[in-house]
Amino acid sequence: MRTAPAYQERLLPSWWAWLLMLSLVGMLAVAYGGAFGSLLGWLTFAGGAILTVAIALSTSPVIAVDSGFLSAGSARLPRSSIESARALTGAEARTERSTGGDVRRFVLLRTWSSPSGVLVTLNDPDDPHPGWLLTSRHPNRLAAALQ
Repeated sequence: MRTAPAYQERLLPSWWAWLLMLSLVGMLAVAYGGAFGSLLGWLTFAGGAILTVAIALSTSPVIAVDSGFLSAGSARLPRSSIESARALTGAEARTERSTGGDVRRFVLLRTWSSPSGVLVTLNDPDDPHPGWLLTSRHPNRLAAALQ
């Protein structure tokens, strides 16, 4: 029997990313509508919008914490391997994502979803990754669930 996760979030795009994606579909629809008629333009917009939403939903990873594992997308980590988890926001998150971070870390970054994240430090000497860097809309809640 499966228990409910202690924490779970899907990294969906932010409002501005949805607006950008649908604006691009709208521009394509206007171009087709102007060249081939308004019916084709509306059909292009409807089909493009459905396709855009389907792709965005199907490619948005899920981060979940349950009693035994941390799951980030298709990757799974036993909670016994976690030494600590620290919420990152603002300049600290930007530094860890760029030149201040360790290149050996496992990363799951979706900056169009949220600029904040969580740095998970591992205590497993056999793991090639010294830590995980994850995007999260609720970094404090995710870090607390990992403690």
